[in-house]
Amino acid sequence: MTDADASPGSRGSLTRGEAGRAMRGFIAASGFWGMWGQTVGIGTAVFTGYALHLGADASYVALFTSVAYFLAVGQLIVPVLGRRLRRRKRYIVSVGFAEILFRSSPALIPFLFAEHLRLEAMMILVGLGLLCGYSLSPFYNTWVVNAVPENIRARFTSRQTIISTLVAMFSGFAVGRFIDSFAPADKQIGFNLVFGVGALFGWLGYVALSRAPFASGADMREGEDTVGGLARLMEPFRDGNFVRAVLFFGMWTFALGIGGSLYGVFMIDQLGISYTEIAVYNAVFMITSIFGYRLWATLVDRFGSKPVLQILLVPAACVPLLWVWNTPDSHYMVPVALGLSGVLFSGILVAVTPLLYGLVPAGEQRPYYMASWSATVNLMGAMGPLVGSVLVRT
Repeated sequence: MTDADASPGSRGSLTRGEAGRAMRGFIAASGFWGMWGQTVGIGTAVFTGYALHLGADASYVALFTSVAYFLAVGQLIVPVLGRRLRRRKRYIVSVGFAEILFRSSPALIPFLFAEHLRLEAMMILVGLGLLCGYSLSPFYNTWVVNAVPENIRARFTSRQTIISTLVAMFSGFAVGRFIDSFAPADKQIGFNLVFGVGALFGWLGYVALSRAPFASGADMREGEDTVGGLARLMEPFRDGNFVRAVLFFGMWTFALGIGGSLYGVFMIDQLGISYTEIAVYNAVFMITSIFGYRLWATLVDRFGSKPVLQILLVPAACVPLLWVWNTPDSHYMVPVALGLSGVLFSGILVAVTPLLYGLVPAGEQRPYYMASWSATVNLMGAMGPLVGSVLVRT
């Protein structure tokens, strides 16, 4: 069945019932991806631990995060290449399956590559997976914008993220206990099993997504877009409000990225915290995040994104200072820092998402705006881990 046959509204806006089914599909997919993200997510304890297991150090982990950000710039050309793409839903799902395959393939590296090539192989395989994810991201985000009514976007984002967070919390604890159950000499077996199960959940997420009704937008029609691809690509950067929002969130992402990729290394290498303890601490972060999503979503829908961001940004910027007061013998400030991060950063995420959706115009421009936002924010964000990597190596 093609996208055009998927539902009566698949070539325009969705009906109320179809929009409900689409939102349930997005939420179900996010739940499956919550589990998958705990196994391959860059910055998670498992991914960081596996990189260290293959011989990486702190500067390499930070550099890897920076490269992952830089690859997002490729999203700028995706809408141009895909402006004649007819079956966008099929494209999203099929490329998503390839993304899961590449992101989980590092488990095979010790069997396929010599020891001195393993880190480079990991960079290439995960990079290919990230490119797949970035290439479908503008179309997926446009799908979400078209399906979710404007007056409930913050609440939908909250509900979707809560489900993903709950799944990630329980699966993160289970994965941490599972990895800790293996002796150091057998850790590779544990990582392989975790990556394999994670891939299964990642694919199930795209299966759930494939059952959701698809709409390209009420005012988008195939063949109507006569504006050139380059003009469309530059259009978002002529929108003053959009540019200011991009610069704001890009600078924020840069600041967080300087140390963000190093927390996992710090806990494993410097503080000597086990994977199970890290999972428990992450559970603190996730529980407080759930509370934050529910609280801030209501306030965003009522008062708007800007007032909530103004309340949260200064205290959130001070949270990294709490990590200074941890030692191998006393790291009680780790759960305190993670708990505060959960409350504050959940509000920032809930506020930024509807802010972005409100700036994106309807029609064929949407994928270009989505790609421009993601590419620019990630490009600025890439400089943070790069600076962190240089600082650590220095």
